[in-house]
Amino acid sequence: MNSLKQALKERGQRLTPQRLAIYEYLKESKEHPAVDTIFDDLKDRYPSLSRNTVYQTVQLLLELRLIQELPAEGRQARYDGNPTGHAHLICLQCDRIWDVDTDIRDIVRELNQEVKARGFEVTQDQVQIYGYCPDCKDR
Repeated sequence: MNSLKQALKERGQRLTPQRLAIYEYLKESKEHPAVDTIFDDLKDRYPSLSRNTVYQTVQLLLELRLIQELPAEGRQARYDGNPTGHAHLICLQCDRIWDVDTDIRDIVRELNQEVKARGFEVTQDQVQIYGYCPDCKDR
């Protein structure tokens, strides 16, 4: 929470109960939820919460680099409350996403050396592994 509070203060914005709830929800969730899921799960506790507030807060958290957005390719974008370097396993059938806890910094550092040698400026890096989870693979 301190990182959120500090980041908002530096931007001249306040920490509202809704912003804090959305941030904490994303930090605690292992499901990598979409905006609609966040809204549906929080709306009973925060009756004044709107889908637009969730969307705007998620965009703000992305700008502050406190969360990360996962590629959605034709689906709703999903969000991860863990902004540190780690990979994801994404099932192409059921859309579930799992964190891979292996530190990917060495891999990314090596790739970035190649990328920089080509004069490309990296603004964000992610590693996504697509396939089928055991449940979907067996169907």
